[in-house]
Amino acid sequence: MGTTEESAASAQAAATARAGLDGLTCGLALSGGGIRSATFCFGLLRALARNKLLVRFGFLSTVSGGGYIGAALGRLYQQNQKAEAVQERLGSDDTLLLWWLRSNGRYLTPAGARDLGQAFASILRGVLSTHFEVAVLMLLAAAFMLLPYVLMGAFPALPAPFWASAGSVWWCLLALPVFAGCHFIFRYWFCRDRPGQMAGDIMVAVLGAAVGVLLVQSTVSGLVSGGMPWATALMLLGAALLFSPLTAIALRLLEDRNPALVPQQRLRHTKRLALALWCVLAFAVFGLLDLAAWWLARQFLREGQPLAWLSQTSLALPPALVVAARLVMPALQRWLSRPRNRPVKTELLLNVVGLVFLLLVALAWLTAFHTMVRFDLLWRWLPGGDVAARQLNVLHWSVVGGLCLVYVWATRKDFAVLNLSSLHNFYRARIERAYVSTGNYAPPADAPAAGFRFAGGSPLNPVTRAATEQVARLIEAVEGDDVDLANYKPQEHGGPVHLITCCINQSVDDRTGNYNADRKGIALTVSSLGVETGTALPTPPDKLPLPGKLSRWVSVSGAAASSGMGSQTSPGLAALLFLSGLRLGYWTDKLLLPRQASRAPALPAADRQRRSMAMRFPKPSLLLAELLARFPGLRSTAWYVSDGGHFENTGVYALLKRELDLIVVADCGADPGYTFGDLENMTRKAGIDYGARIEFIDPTGQVHTDAALRAFYACVGSGKAFTGQAGPECFLLARIHYARRKLPGLLVVLKPRVLPDMPLDIAGYAARHPSFPQQPTGDQFFDEEQWEAYHQLGLRLGEKLTEPVIAALCAEGKE
Repeated sequence: MGTTEESAASAQAAATARAGLDGLTCGLALSGGGIRSATFCFGLLRALARNKLLVRFGFLSTVSGGGYIGAALGRLYQQNQKAEAVQERLGSDDTLLLWWLRSNGRYLTPAGARDLGQAFASILRGVLSTHFEVAVLMLLAAAFMLLPYVLMGAFPALPAPFWASAGSVWWCLLALPVFAGCHFIFRYWFCRDRPGQMAGDIMVAVLGAAVGVLLVQSTVSGLVSGGMPWATALMLLGAALLFSPLTAIALRLLEDRNPALVPQQRLRHTKRLALALWCVLAFAVFGLLDLAAWWLARQFLREGQPLAWLSQTSLALPPALVVAARLVMPALQRWLSRPRNRPVKTELLLNVVGLVFLLLVALAWLTAFHTMVRFDLLWRWLPGGDVAARQLNVLHWSVVGGLCLVYVWATRKDFAVLNLSSLHNFYRARIERAYVSTGNYAPPADAPAAGFRFAGGSPLNPVTRAATEQVARLIEAVEGDDVDLANYKPQEHGGPVHLITCCINQSVDDRTGNYNADRKGIALTVSSLGVETGTALPTPPDKLPLPGKLSRWVSVSGAAASSGMGSQTSPGLAALLFLSGLRLGYWTDKLLLPRQASRAPALPAADRQRRSMAMRFPKPSLLLAELLARFPGLRSTAWYVSDGGHFENTGVYALLKRELDLIVVADCGADPGYTFGDLENMTRKAGIDYGARIEFIDPTGQVHTDAALRAFYACVGSGKAFTGQAGPECFLLARIHYARRKLPGLLVVLKPRVLPDMPLDIAGYAARHPSFPQQPTGDQFFDEEQWEAYHQLGLRLGEKLTEPVIAALCAEGKE
């Protein structure tokens, strides 16, 4: 149930309701689906207003595109424009609001030379900023990878590099984690349940060490003679590994051998073995990148060609890769949005492509770093030969690495650059001007007032040429278009409580530190009443101030293309979106009270160290988290929030905890096959999180004496009745059996579908576009006929919901 303040707000919103539905708590959910959902739901809202039902809803829950139009509606409720006036005028066909949204409701995607130029400038600025930050961290990583060579170069008297036969010093250093892995294998085996078995373990350790000594003696001559043939190297490695049982048994003799501690000790050794294996993989990848970068630098350099050409070529590789990804990603997104049977799992393919792309970018910057510091590549042309080259290596490595380190330290706290380099502000500004600005109108007066978007008065006023001329141009930013979320209170003027749902990405479980393979996200709902995470009740704003404006959270709720995408998050796709600049997600400070965070169990030492580093270096920590899709979730110092549809797309989730009598939902997610995937996800989460059972009603064989209800049931179907073809069914009905409430609630689902008796304009558009009304969400720029088709479809389907029908359905559900 909601808080006391929430219940009072709902009661105030329902105070204007007529006697027909008195006493019922009602909620309206507008699902995600981009412009398609916003336009369809606008028609639905107008239909509810015409049927005098809009004021019945005390709660409005929105996700993504449903939030666009939800915010536009909520902003209409003001001191001088109460709920009855909004309902009366919203259903009219002559309002300035209808003219405004017809003209500008498809503004999210740029069009026209000037608009495209601004969009390109925003994307270019973001890509350059993102890539600069990534480049600094990758150059630091390259400095670490070249550290062994620099240490060798600090001692010019050393002989020829001993790694010459191996190709990379990192492949020689593989012996360290391999030895550690063998050591922990034996540590695990030597943890005996009965201490008397130690005698055999000691014999194995001594025998292995003896064989290792013999191998060392047989290979020492090859090591001294210079070079390192593979056979000699492998023999030396084998000799080293034979000493691992000896080190394992020695440490076993020093630790507590109490049998009760054996399970804990084995678990600890297993974890350390896993860490050693990860180090083996990392050293192998370092060696591969090191060798490839060294080879590329040598290939780029031809005898007689200057170093400047090599540096310019190497430095041009990373931007070239990013530009290529930026050009390919939009086409790839459009391809993915088309329904088809694909023999290859798309998510896996994108993950692999993204990881390969990330490795190529890392290779490019490592090659660039080689050209800046590896003067041993040019020792033939340097006075002093190889010795001088090694000395220059140390000098240039120190300068380049030091500059990168100073920059990281100086900007370590400025993680706001991650938001500024994304498309969040570009996307947010468009939502603000096209939808949120509907509340920026002049109060009633004899003369127009300056400083407002709608200087002539409310956008619900009749549309005239004079009224349209008093509206500010869409491309202009007008003060007052946006409002603080804490001051956005339509419920104070008879409107609904607007609940905006987002997703807190969590690919790493806060409690265990393990990879989160399922949801990878937590619901975040914000409103003027506070912040609520998951199934928790809102934290009032007087205890936890709400950050930011309304447009921020509406745009976050619609941030579909993000590095974190809930259950669809993958490292490869995150890298693709991050490096190409196509990301809309947002980093915000943790929105939890200190006492809430302190209730969680203590973290392991390693996790505490990582959190400490994240607090000291938030910008590089969050950058790597977003680049590699490692989002720690609620207990992190910052949250990466994105589209609410990444958790639950219908908007019903936030209403279920209120245990309402009636929930009406517009299910507008792209569903060309009418498989009801969003409803399935919502039903599953309702049972798991709230203990609520949703029972869908089969309308077959239903007999009703009420004429209005009988006519409505002709439009109700089961899931199997819905197809991509025109048909009469456009509603689903279900009973909600709540965990703490005896009487069930009623769920009414409205699904966009072409009916057989559609008007000529809608029928004609549907005939020319077979995928209507389930066209891809990636299409965010509607032309006039497309916008009108979705708007009129929502209007005509919504008109089937009348007050007698809703009253009869609720009465039927209580029987």
